[in-house]
Amino acid sequence: MRKREQTKTTSCPYCKGRGYFQLILGGTETCDYCSGAGTLQEVKPESIVS
Repeated sequence: MRKREQTKTTSCPYCKGRGYFQLILGGTETCDYCSGAGTLQEVKPESIVS
């Protein structure tokens, strides 16, 4: 038996989908939470396939 997985892509809540943060003193920094992608993938088991 295998589980079928469904992936859902959503915007990163920390960088608001941009992939980076604007620093107050100038410049930008890559978002550590999404690794600069701007999106998160949530994996949810959907059903069992036999």
